[in-house]
Amino acid sequence: PIEPASAVGDSVGSGSGSGSGCVAGDEECELNDAIAMFNAWIEKANFPVQKIKAERVPGMRIGTIATEEIQPEEVYLSVPPEVVMNVDSARASAPLNEFVGAVSRSRDGAFFILLMHLLHERFVLGESSAYWPYLRLLPTLEEIHPPITYDGHEMGLLDGSDLKASIKRMDKLVGRHWDGLKQFASTVSPIFAENGGLSEAQFRWAHYILDSRCIWWGGGRHLVPLLDLINCNEGPDPTRIHSTNLDDAGTNALTKADRHYPKGSQLFENYGQPNHTYLQYHGFVLESNTHDCTMFSIEVNQADVRRLNGDSSIIRRRMREGGFNSGIQTFCVGGGGKTLEDDARLRAWLAIKFGHEGSDYVDVVDDFKGLVEERLSLYPDPNTYDDAMQGHVALKLVGQEKAMLNTLLTTMA
Repeated sequence: PIEPASAVGDSVGSGSGSGSGCVAGDEECELNDAIAMFNAWIEKANFPVQKIKAERVPGMRIGTIATEEIQPEEVYLSVPPEVVMNVDSARASAPLNEFVGAVSRSRDGAFFILLMHLLHERFVLGESSAYWPYLRLLPTLEEIHPPITYDGHEMGLLDGSDLKASIKRMDKLVGRHWDGLKQFASTVSPIFAENGGLSEAQFRWAHYILDSRCIWWGGGRHLVPLLDLINCNEGPDPTRIHSTNLDDAGTNALTKADRHYPKGSQLFENYGQPNHTYLQYHGFVLESNTHDCTMFSIEVNQADVRRLNGDSSIIRRRMREGGFNSGIQTFCVGGGGKTLEDDARLRAWLAIKFGHEGSDYVDVVDDFKGLVEERLSLYPDPNTYDDAMQGHVALKLVGQEKAMLNTLLTTMA
């Protein structure tokens, strides 16, 4: 059944290896033991190129360290397909055959196939899985504490930010996926029968792992051991964004360094995303991020229709002409995002909302300033929170958004 699982099956912890030698409850010892097991597994896999290893990094849980000097644009990692989890490895797993056949033609079939593959290897096979040293290192939601796990008080820290609504949409999407999986119960239940069933907690954990850790190439998601342990930071050239591509034989996944790394230094990759994306999917924000911008949603509502004497057909026509398919449009403004002068799509949407014939900068700048000022008034006052909350990552994001919007206002003065 796709129902609450047994005590063993419902666990979503990192898991300990048999014979670890750690005292029960000693999480630091368990993590160090898991890293040692993982590095030994990677060495045994005989990567064509491997110039990094996993290591404990204070404040970041785990990171990767250069085992030798690495030059800019040098291939530092070549991952063989044998250790990668993807749709191909899922199709090779006999217990998943019926499920794969049932969902293959659905719109999100590839996602669900990899999701079920991860769940089966982690919670059914466990230590007997060929991927166990990797699976054992995957973090729990409690360890990451992403916004999707925030309680009401923590969500309140994001008042005023459009990230709050985005998180709620993500939570609803995961819930719909969980409910949608029930139509395939006849093919799911046998996979987890020996564990007492698949729980929603396990499903949500696996969903988040795929949302936050998958690396894309060839149009598909891949869980890539070692590569997905590399932490995020911008390099000397912030326009240099991480990419992984297959080698000339189309077999191994290659990644090149974006900067020079001395032996023993931690490696980083620049994901090239704004901080609201980092917080929603990874649970962190960068202090310095040239790709940062503020998520800014603008809705055409009934007040806008009344502005046009109640004639909604005018708005619908202009939306079609402008290629807008929804009454709510989201833009990335301020920081490294486009300015109002540069963003023709934003200006066109503002012209529709406020009923302007033209969409030049002068036509919409005052309206946009009003929206920015309104947004700034909605953010919470950080001084109302106690010392324990002052360092919360959500308040850091809100502070960054406010700074970007205030700067944006000065450019439109």
